[in-house]
Amino acid sequence: LVAALIAWFLGKVVFAGNAGFKATWGVAILASLISAVGGLLRIPLVMAKDSILVSYGLAALMPGKDFTSILYSLLYYCDIFMIWAVIAGGIGYAVIFGLTRGKGYLIAAVSDGRLILVLLGLTIVGLSFAGVEISFL
Repeated sequence: LVAALIAWFLGKVVFAGNAGFKATWGVAILASLISAVGGLLRIPLVMAKDSILVSYGLAALMPGKDFTSILYSLLYYCDIFMIWAVIAGGIGYAVIFGLTRGKGYLIAAVSDGRLILVLLGLTIVGLSFAGVEISFL
């Protein structure tokens, strides 16, 4: 809902598009389904490896790292399904607002980027309260 509100504000107010909130919310929900499918496809890998440290993104190239690394967490959340969701959302926002695809991609990247920053912040706060030492790399 928050991502749809951000996208609606950017598309309607900033870029002077012509779509309602219901259409914006529909695009946000459909684009987020792609990330949800990515999460479901991660389950067999988690079960096979007996670890949650499996990724479809660049975090897979960082062996031996875990969520105590901020870079690993960022790369973990920015997997191929999140990128696909941003592209699909960008195309959807461009269509409903009557904008160029570049502006649609920008709206999708800002609204989904907020989600990644929130997840990264929650990870950092949770590990800090648990007394776990956090590093950037």
